[in-house]
Amino acid sequence: MMAISRARRSTDAIERLYISMRHLFHRGVYRVSGNPGKILRSLLFELEPEIYGSMTDPNKVELSGLMYVLDRLPDGIVETPFISFTADEGYDRSIFTPIIPAKRRRFCYRIDDDQMNIEISRGRSDIFDVLTHLTFLYNEADKIRNHAFDNQTLTKSRLWEVIEEIVLTKKDLTRQEREVAIMHLSSILGRTFEETQSTHEYFGTADEPDKFFSIIYWMGMTSQADRIGVKKREITFTSTLRESIGHHVIGEKWANEIKRQLFENGLHERNIHIISANMHSVSNMLYAYDGLKRKYKGDSVEIYEDLSAANNKLLRAELLDYVKKQGLIYIKDKSGTNIDVQIIDLAKVDLKNTGFSYAKAKDNEVIIVMDYAFGEQAFEAMDELLKPYKKAEANFKMNVKSVSIMGKAGILEGVKGDIMIATSHVFEGTTDNYFFDNELTAEDFKDSGLGVYEGPMISVLGTSLQNKDILEYFKNSSFQAVGLEMEGAHYHKAIQVASKIRHHIDKDVKVMYAYYASDNPLETGSTLASGGLGLTGVKPTYLITQKILEKIIK
Repeated sequence: MMAISRARRSTDAIERLYISMRHLFHRGVYRVSGNPGKILRSLLFELEPEIYGSMTDPNKVELSGLMYVLDRLPDGIVETPFISFTADEGYDRSIFTPIIPAKRRRFCYRIDDDQMNIEISRGRSDIFDVLTHLTFLYNEADKIRNHAFDNQTLTKSRLWEVIEEIVLTKKDLTRQEREVAIMHLSSILGRTFEETQSTHEYFGTADEPDKFFSIIYWMGMTSQADRIGVKKREITFTSTLRESIGHHVIGEKWANEIKRQLFENGLHERNIHIISANMHSVSNMLYAYDGLKRKYKGDSVEIYEDLSAANNKLLRAELLDYVKKQGLIYIKDKSGTNIDVQIIDLAKVDLKNTGFSYAKAKDNEVIIVMDYAFGEQAFEAMDELLKPYKKAEANFKMNVKSVSIMGKAGILEGVKGDIMIATSHVFEGTTDNYFFDNELTAEDFKDSGLGVYEGPMISVLGTSLQNKDILEYFKNSSFQAVGLEMEGAHYHKAIQVASKIRHHIDKDVKVMYAYYASDNPLETGSTLASGGLGLTGVKPTYLITQKILEKIIK
């Protein structure tokens, strides 16, 4: 009972966190060190999300969480006390150079020394994701400040002065000087020398080998400037953003471009199969062997591993040139959704040298591959895509025969790289639920050599907010959930309303949902903060892609 009680308190904290963030969004501005910021921080403390590790420990700066968060925020954000969330307001046509975080596609702009603008085009989930990360970042910054400055006299510690000199003078360090500085920094962070050195290496670049010193220095200095009232950290939301959220303006523009391309290429009356996936697995599976002049060899994933390797850009470029010549239509997103699209006419695909050589020519089938959406954005994108196309030159409903969702997800029983087959999606907090007949089953993957788990998936409000109490409740209670992700319920809500209520598409549209495990948040050291999948993700990605294409082609 105690575990369930903690899980319910945690779920309640997540709901209150989102209500608070929505309130602050509509309010338009708040101070990080004021009451609103303290409320967000206290709710995160109550949750103790796994991904933020030792956030609640005042003596330790959480390094794994810091690496995860800074990979998803723009470079330089630790230096700017003022953050402005904006819509697409024309910054791309200004003198400002866009800054794109390493592991999250969003456009950000450094306006001046003190202000960073973050452009939001993926809906409320994107706002909440960034706000949660910023709340964590400010909490860790305050810890650094408390260790760097005397709380009574506000004077700098001797160790902090060493770090400050390195950052401000930008001098090249000898190995001895660097390791002495790392030793001092480890004392400020409350971490071991080894942990600090490892994090220092993670953030180091060829141009800035000592970038980690700069990150920690500016986190501490912006926090100290806030404390003494020189520059109070502040987050604002522009009126244009507040007016545009929820109105599908960007999603409609994105979907209309896809339908325009279908019409102009004479594909609008064909059978349509929509796949939400990455931008490589479907095209690679259909074109790679011919494009790279290799013979198809059964279930081998070697060619896909070669294409996925970081150092094989030329190989990927060679294949891209080939697929464009074969008629693949690539739509680079210009709407602001950050969802690129491929349109593949199966009538133009020679299946002989693929895993589908048994199939007859598919002259009436067209595949639309759309890149991953983010959270609530999935509803907007799918809802708009499934609507009829109405323009002066054309008016048609799309003949959608199937919708397939392949994504990364957290697994609750198993390891990275295993597969989850959804039988339903349950929306966290509300327990709104979406049950469906999945054309994919665990039986489809029985001889894969991977762990395969079938059952309900939890569509969470934010992957970074989950803790063990919530996850164990979903896993061990009668929910018997197998994993968690952010888009499934939103996608299915759009599919259901388009097929069952608004009749934009066939009511008997086939659906396929399968996920591969990016992490196991119940295992210490296996959360998202522990790093990416690397080549471990190649086999499940292509196995799921193969099964989806088999169903479409058959």
